[in-house]
Amino acid sequence: PLPSLEEAPVRKTVRTDLPASFFYDGALRSRRRFSFSGTQEKFTARLIVRNAVPTLENVDEANEIGNVIVKPWSGRYAFLPENEFFVLSIMSEMGFETAVPRLLATDDGRRHLVVERFDIASDAGACRRLRVRQFAELMELSMDEGGKYSVTTEEVLDFACAQIEDPWNFALAYAVGWSIGNGDMHAKNFSAVMGDGGRYRLAPLYDMLNTTVYENMKDWLALPFGECCNPSP
Repeated sequence: PLPSLEEAPVRKTVRTDLPASFFYDGALRSRRRFSFSGTQEKFTARLIVRNAVPTLENVDEANEIGNVIVKPWSGRYAFLPENEFFVLSIMSEMGFETAVPRLLATDDGRRHLVVERFDIASDAGACRRLRVRQFAELMELSMDEGGKYSVTTEEVLDFACAQIEDPWNFALAYAVGWSIGNGDMHAKNFSAVMGDGGRYRLAPLYDMLNTTVYENMKDWLALPFGECCNPSP
């Protein structure tokens, strides 16, 4: 059974008894990660409510599935957890459904992003995976690094119009993400959930952040417009 977070305050700092070293390279390399794919380090963990405070614990990876994804502090990109937390919070306040974010501070002063998983559910004490698919998978793109960038903005919008319930909501999310400065909205950073009727709906938004604040990150869309081969300024 997954821990219930119904009484956990949203957007509050999470506490933990885990040492700071648990969140960095040595610990991450030794962990078998079974969560969302991607280039950023991440792992699954368990968030419980202890004394009315959301508290992060490790999981027994052989027998348990965590209910959150943890994205640790990154030495490559400054304040990355705070960046994603802030943008997801903004988009949630605007009315978009987003993955629920929280921040965790370790005793070394660094912060880590803790995001509730939306790809699993608990029914009558049993854990089951929801039918969540990335756009890249549904569009039958190559799942290597280049595949997620191999389509145009128009093609992604055409796909959403044909396959996703309420495609207007996706178009708005794409436009708002761009206006906030997210230049990494590729075909693997949007997902869809299959409903009981076989139709897909847009999954909660995730991996939304401002990329323009980082050195060498250009102010352009990840996916080009029209027929051009490079991202559009």
